[in-house]
Amino acid sequence: MAALAARHGPVDPYVWDGVPLEVGDRLGGLALHITAQQISVVAALAIWGRFLTLLGGRVSAPALAAATDEELRGVGMSGAKSRALRELGAAVVAGDFDPDGLDHLADDEAQARLVQLRGIGPWSAQMFLLHELRRPDVFPAGDVGLRTALGRLEDLATPPTEPETVALALRWTPYRSYAAAHLWRSSGE
Repeated sequence: MAALAARHGPVDPYVWDGVPLEVGDRLGGLALHITAQQISVVAALAIWGRFLTLLGGRVSAPALAAATDEELRGVGMSGAKSRALRELGAAVVAGDFDPDGLDHLADDEAQARLVQLRGIGPWSAQMFLLHELRRPDVFPAGDVGLRTALGRLEDLATPPTEPETVALALRWTPYRSYAAAHLWRSSGE
């Protein structure tokens, strides 16, 4: 890790390069993480642009709740993502979920609250903690690219499993977010 840090210099683990999202826009960030699941960044950003146009330029809970499946699918969302986004908007409108209230929770508590939402699994919750809540000790061990880079760093024949990745990353606590940023950067080398 020291060699990666020396080669890369300072990294900002909280920045998602190329993503036009205002810092502090928790609802928009969560909607973006749902949008970007299991597709390339290029595809996600293309869909995101059309999605923002549909919503009038900014993500709001009432607009999410009011969007129809047809409208959301029309901008490129899958049926599952459309449902997750509509339910997210409805939960915020109803007062059942407050994305800004996550700021005051510990990492584990915030992640547990996030995975209760449709369409948010551990990886998406961890990415939200990293990019939107800017937590310094998050290591999304389910990320295939991260596991592959860690396997190269450790000179392993195959990438570590998710549990092995969790165990290997413990040595970087309480700054695992920075270790993840260096590993992701090394993926492009």
